[in-house]
Amino acid sequence: MIDPLRLDDADLARTIPLFKAVFGHEVPKALLEWKYSKGMGESWGGSGDCNGELLLHCGLIYRQVVFEGELHRAAQLVDLMAHRKSSGLSRAQSPFFVLIKLILSRLQAPENPYCLAFGFPSERAMRLGEHLGVFRSIDSLFDLVFETKDASWHVPKCHEVGAAEALSTVDELWSRMRRGFRDCSIGSRDAGYFSHRFLSHPSKPYRLLLVKGRLFGRIAGLAVVRDHGEGNLALIDLLSSFNDIPDIFRAVQSWSRLNNYRNLIFSVTSRFAREFEPCATEMRSTEFRIMANPFTDASVLNRLENNWWLTSGDTDYR
Repeated sequence: MIDPLRLDDADLARTIPLFKAVFGHEVPKALLEWKYSKGMGESWGGSGDCNGELLLHCGLIYRQVVFEGELHRAAQLVDLMAHRKSSGLSRAQSPFFVLIKLILSRLQAPENPYCLAFGFPSERAMRLGEHLGVFRSIDSLFDLVFETKDASWHVPKCHEVGAAEALSTVDELWSRMRRGFRDCSIGSRDAGYFSHRFLSHPSKPYRLLLVKGRLFGRIAGLAVVRDHGEGNLALIDLLSSFNDIPDIFRAVQSWSRLNNYRNLIFSVTSRFAREFEPCATEMRSTEFRIMANPFTDASVLNRLENNWWLTSGDTDYR
């Protein structure tokens, strides 16, 4: 029998051996604290013996999302792990099922009346979650791949900026973005979120690019990028009005060429991948699916399906 328990901030390091056993590498304690400590999220484990060794883990990160025009505190499921000692994962009423169901059933609150939850499981993990009845598939991530290009006179220009200059633009750009995405769900990208997600990350270095029009210097958007290896640059996230997004792509393509990258890669959910496919060189599927809470009302799930703007910036691992 494996009993679920919530880990407090002082006990987060107990998950490190499980990370090592499942993924083959240790996770920095600072990363666990960034995700879970000080009320940012919750870390849940399952221990099956008197030694207290964790055999299962499921974490959640709280995230402000806009759903049908209103802010909700959704839960993002992360760090799902099961030690090889914990057998029978796929059977009904398994400890894994019990742990995930417990977490999902605790989500309803005034700030989350619909029990909203999401995550980015692999296709294999999604199949397991659906089999157990603890995941509902609502979308998939696709990669838009852009060949980098030289700048032209009509393409907005972009330049790298520091944290202070970036933060001075974030709330205005988020206001524009929220208005343009009012018919779909989108995670909040205000200054508080932006600072925590990109400026305070304990291990990943991000570069911030401010995009401006060439004629009048109007700020069109802000892009977050990171080296993706092998001549590729990942566009992790962006802030702009909906109509300015193609210009953000073009400006970052030009910046990428100047910085010796061959390709720019942007991951986004299916509706928007299709919408912006004409801007890209190639659109390709990925292994990542989007899960929702199957215990959410079916009418809400139907309104979320293929209607949520999610990018690499919404994940906890890119």
